[in-house]
Amino acid sequence: MSGSRIIVGQSAWTLTADQDVVKVMEEIESALQNGTSLKLPLVDSSQHQVTVFINGRSVETVVVDLGVEARPSQISASDPDSSDPSSSDTPSTDTSSSDPSSTSS
Repeated sequence: MSGSRIIVGQSAWTLTADQDVVKVMEEIESALQNGTSLKLPLVDSSQHQVTVFINGRSVETVVVDLGVEARPSQISASDPDSSDPSSSDTPSTDTSSSDPSSTSS
C-alpha cells in the first residue's frame, strides 16, 4: 500500500513501493513482542532510501500510518461536523472601546 508510514518517536518514514504493509506490520509486531531487532528499507522525508533499525527491546511504540483516513489538516473548515469555535456564525463581542472620548484624562 503506497503512502503507508512507519513512525517511531518523532521520526517518520514511508514504505517503499514494493513493500507489503501487512508483512511489515507483522515483522514489527514480532520484533516488539520478542525483543529482537528489525532492519527495514524505508524512504525518508527527502525521498532518500534509508535503512531503519528498530530495537524491539527499547522501542515502546511503533505507529503504522496506513494513510487511509483524512487528517485534521485535510478536513475542510466548511465541514458541518467541525467543532472549531472560531468558525461560528455568532459575532464576537469586543469589550475594548476605540472611541477616544471614552478614555479618562
